[in-house]
Amino acid sequence: MEIITSNKDCEKLCYNGYMYVLKHFGKSKITWRCSKRSSFKCMGKLYTNVQKEDPVLKSDHNHFGDSEKVDVEKALCIMKEQSKSGLFKPLEVYAEGVAKLNDHVKRTLRNQCSKLNPIESTSLDNLTIDNEWCTTGHPEYENLLIFDNGVDSEQRILIFGTVEGMNNLSKSSTWYLNGNFALAPKLFLQL
Repeated sequence: MEIITSNKDCEKLCYNGYMYVLKHFGKSKITWRCSKRSSFKCMGKLYTNVQKEDPVLKSDHNHFGDSEKVDVEKALCIMKEQSKSGLFKPLEVYAEGVAKLNDHVKRTLRNQCSKLNPIESTSLDNLTIDNEWCTTGHPEYENLLIFDNGVDSEQRILIFGTVEGMNNLSKSSTWYLNGNFALAPKLFLQL
């Protein structure tokens, strides 16, 4: 059993794959109801003592528990608290939080993130790179696309880099190059 904080700064009790919200705080016990009461019309109910210990299930649920969802909620709660403290960088908070989740949940998160990627182009004629895909991304959004000879070119050439990277190259007396063919999109020969 574990108590976490909800998005509305209320307590949520996590127990056996279910989540409960506070219904009533009595003199000798606390009544908790299933967090899916509205969406599933679930009448699941649990009692604890006033110290929020010794859980006793009073009414059964009309749905199965989802321990993975509970684990994700716990991880999100920890990540939010760490972010609020301002002691950690957001990327560190996210990486540490995700590392604690099981492989199935991590795979689900990766799949959700990949839905944000643009659809892979089937032809150079309709390949456009614009908006955030021309930048280094959050938080700086530096220009990353240095050169694009355009969709009308017979041999499409795209060059990516940053101003800082170009400055470093210009100051170097020796350059070492390596092409990564395995990561190159289908329409291109080298990355």
